[in-house]
Amino acid sequence: MKLRIGNATFTGRVEVIADRATIEHVTDLIAAKYWYTWPYVVLARLIGRQVPSAVFRVIVAPESGTPAS
Repeated sequence: MKLRIGNATFTGRVEVIADRATIEHVTDLIAAKYWYTWPYVVLARLIGRQVPSAVFRVIVAPESGTPAS
């Protein structure tokens, strides 16, 4: 993966998160930040449904962040 922010370019890789506990944690963080998702998350959990997720992690290479040419 390559990401350019201003003059800096970052490279790295993307990993899909499959661990259920980590997905739940990320879902909680999203619900806390975006209040309008909270009712949906709570309702889904109350009726025993799994909240759909597309959770991933970006691992940035240590040598990234150099100015773009």
